[in-house]
Amino acid sequence: MKDNAENVVANLEWEWYEPRKIEKVNEVRQLYEAKEKCQFSVFVTYSDNNFYDDNLNAVKSQWGDSAEPIVLFLVRFNRKGKRVFDTIETHHIQNGRSKKIRSQPALPWHAEGKRWEDWS
Repeated sequence: MKDNAENVVANLEWEWYEPRKIEKVNEVRQLYEAKEKCQFSVFVTYSDNNFYDDNLNAVKSQWGDSAEPIVLFLVRFNRKGKRVFDTIETHHIQNGRSKKIRSQPALPWHAEGKRWEDWS
């Protein structure tokens, strides 16, 4: 993502596979390699609730002790044949530490007070 002067502000990657599948998911490594060319990185991915800790730890361990921040959007789901999304979390990872900064329903019609609330 660039600002209006064409300076790179953030690098962004999205991956359908869960980050615990390190052999299939190389996006965190790509962001890590380019981290000094931007102000921060963003990674959007998914996590089966049964493997939540594994997925979060896979991103944290790959990012390591980097002083440059990464913002992780983790869409959590339960598997009932297909993925049933329930929560989206936002994490800030920097200097070897992780902090969850937001959690909300993954689908807008599951959020209270939203115009889609009566869709479910």
